[in-house]
Amino acid sequence: RNIPEKENIRTAVCTARQSWPASLARSMSSSRVCGPVGLGPFGGVMALAIGAAGSLSKLFAEAIESIDPQQVLAIKATGANGLLSFIFGAIPQAAPLAASYSLLYFEHNVRAASILGIVGAGGIGFILNKYLALFQYRNLMGALILLLVAVTIIDRLSDQIRKRLI
Repeated sequence: RNIPEKENIRTAVCTARQSWPASLARSMSSSRVCGPVGLGPFGGVMALAIGAAGSLSKLFAEAIESIDPQQVLAIKATGANGLLSFIFGAIPQAAPLAASYSLLYFEHNVRAASILGIVGAGGIGFILNKYLALFQYRNLMGALILLLVAVTIIDRLSDQIRKRLI
């Protein structure tokens, strides 16, 4: 028989225990979120927030796991407790990656908000859908250009911030 060893089971349990909140949050679709709160801007924001929170929590955990443990041990060697060694040893190392991931998800959510609006969650997508349905192509083009300019400005600003942090 092919019976898994205790170590393989322990590894699988630890991996599942670490990643289940992120998997749960990612698995919640916008229809499940919009059901209790209804369609509209609040439902769209909730769908984006829950999806981003799940993904970001997993990315933050990986950023913390990738730090150099020697710095944390050096702080512990000075007599600091676990919380202080985490605050002054782990967070400064993981903060640039966490900020970079946060900025990337902010950019993604700005783009996704326009798509959610088209399906009834309000915002700029609702305006785009309205102009499209009423055959107001000049207004549609103006809104699209405005959206493109806003996304480009956000992208450039977050790129500059990311370069300063890393």
